[in-house]
Amino acid sequence: MNINIKYILISVIIFVLLIFIGFISMLAYSSRTDVSKEDPYAQYLNRPIVIKNICTIHWQKNSGRFSDHSLTQEDTNYDEENIKSVKKYYPGDTITFYGAKKFYSMHVSDTYYLLGNTKLKNGDKIEFEYYYGNNMNHVWETTEEFIERKKIAK
Repeated sequence: MNINIKYILISVIIFVLLIFIGFISMLAYSSRTDVSKEDPYAQYLNRPIVIKNICTIHWQKNSGRFSDHSLTQEDTNYDEENIKSVKKYYPGDTITFYGAKKFYSMHVSDTYYLLGNTKLKNGDKIEFEYYYGNNMNHVWETTEEFIERKKIAK
């Protein structure tokens, strides 16, 4: 084999490897940004939010963007090695979120989370995250909205 062909072949292999490594690095890139002062997240922070539907806080091994505990809109009772239901909220219960963060990665783009903390029955204090979707009104309402809804219902 000619020496020039060997160098060209090695150069092509190195070039393809560099492209592959660059692509994987791009996918692995992520960032976290505090968005607590931005709308609409700021309106949900540091005030009691009334739960409309049953929600559960899960602990999941290595799962969250900001915490291993996440609040879900599910009524579940997991007790497995990798996932456990640690606390339930029922309609009328309140949650207070203290922060909001944005998570960015190339493969999921921007996702937003509200952050809260709570105390479990055993006395442990935990922080949890809640994935923030576009319309939160079906999950909870502010105390002012709750009071107004109760007035209208009477």
